[in-house]
Amino acid sequence: MLTHNETNRLNARTALLVAALVAVPFVVTFAVNQEPKAEAPKAEAPKAEAAAVVRGRVRDEAGLPVGGVHVRVAIPAIEMRFSFRGDGQQFETLTDDQGAYRLELPGVAKRVTASVEALKPGYRRLSGTLMRGGDLVRPQVAPGVVTEANLELHPALYFKGTVVDETGKPIPSVEIAANANTSRASGGVERTQSNPNGEFELFNYPTVPITITNETTKGNVFFFHPDYVSHRIEDVYSLAENERLGLRIILATGHKISGTVRDTMGNPVPHVMVRAVAAKGSDRKAIVTDASGSFALQGMPDGPVTLSIRALEIKQKIQLPLALDKDLSDLDVRLQGMALPPDLKSFTVLGMKLTDLTPELKTAYDLRDAGGALILDPGHNSDRLMIGELAHGYNFWMVGNKRIASVREFVQQILAEAENKISDRYSIRVVYSLSTLEFDGTNTQYLKLTNDDIAQLKTISDELSK
Repeated sequence: MLTHNETNRLNARTALLVAALVAVPFVVTFAVNQEPKAEAPKAEAPKAEAAAVVRGRVRDEAGLPVGGVHVRVAIPAIEMRFSFRGDGQQFETLTDDQGAYRLELPGVAKRVTASVEALKPGYRRLSGTLMRGGDLVRPQVAPGVVTEANLELHPALYFKGTVVDETGKPIPSVEIAANANTSRASGGVERTQSNPNGEFELFNYPTVPITITNETTKGNVFFFHPDYVSHRIEDVYSLAENERLGLRIILATGHKISGTVRDTMGNPVPHVMVRAVAAKGSDRKAIVTDASGSFALQGMPDGPVTLSIRALEIKQKIQLPLALDKDLSDLDVRLQGMALPPDLKSFTVLGMKLTDLTPELKTAYDLRDAGGALILDPGHNSDRLMIGELAHGYNFWMVGNKRIASVREFVQQILAEAENKISDRYSIRVVYSLSTLEFDGTNTQYLKLTNDDIAQLKTISDELSK
């Protein structure tokens, strides 16, 4: 269970069906001593195809109807826990007093899978939390077909509020990450985003805090915007009931850091990620330099900040400590060469170029992992593994539930996990560290492998064991 700062926007779309009428001119002619000709039959206007329909009832755990529920349907099916992103075509309606709803879905031309979400204050979202999921409702819809989809909602706490700047002006598009945190773990509860009026809602916190690894969690909510200093509610469970519905979150403007990144020869370095991480709190901003190597980061707080840049393609980097009490402009950031071993040994595994993460490489790449299989090149077809977008500098450090310290252990542990699978395709849990514009952290995924992949790994394992 990982904490990721992801965006959320609650959006619903409606569609309007327009019928056009074509006027056909009618001409009458007369002829002397001639039988009138039979009138040609009029062409009928094409009939509009009947809309697909989804209907059903929403009930609570006791089976009682729930009225006033926002029911959303997305076509094609999407991950409804992130429906705020506006993916797909979305339709929305409200249940009546008996919990019944009916949605017409114009524009559906063929049978397709849809996804359903349901929201009402005091109930958990139908799609559920990030860490545990919810009710996966994905009905098949088709033109002229009525599809039944009955839904059940479970009780939960409800929070709503507004995000504003220091002058009281609403801030839209603020990313909001709601989590259940302990001192050692974090579970995703909900992701959302403030609307154009700065307003937001949270539906998913259970009425009683959950327990993770024998520790009661706190309801931690993080507010992020690239132009402002981040804000955090340490524990929503500490809020009084009358505070939950009128939250006012103020984001400070903070300071701006801008400048140009240059290599060891003084040339601008384009398209490289620049990160600024505050020593206190969790403020982290990142951006990619433009074609001239320039960058500008906003919304950094007072105090110590570390500016970090890794240009791995040219094997140069820097970690530059800064003290912020005002804006810093026109910085001339000079990279330094990375201290890499001259005889770096690599291995090709599943199309990736990997090497052992030694203490020397750990320092060179600014990694925290004690060991692992470091990616030097993800290869041209790593997407087929279905474990996210891989990049140079990411590091595999766990397979299954076991930590690995080298490429050999990475391969051997995958084979050990595969022995317990009885299938032509394998799904193997892996964890790797990464750094993206959105966050620094770890990613848990499941390698999708075939029998041919397993055979190749066995050959590689024999070679690595020599």
